[in-house]
Amino acid sequence: MIAEEYLGTSRLFRRLKGGAHGQLVEFYAANLVKGELAAHGTWRCLNLVAGLLS
Repeated sequence: MIAEEYLGTSRLFRRLKGGAHGQLVEFYAANLVKGELAAHGTWRCLNLVAGLLS
């Protein structure tokens, strides 16, 4: 599974996107898709962002 497929089903991404920094999260996710990361790598990156924002 690639980043784009993962982001379509990710609860973590939906939660971050709906938060106060949603636009930044969407921009970051777009860059992850461009980098062609695998799903696990995308999850790790988003999990790190969630930790930093909390």
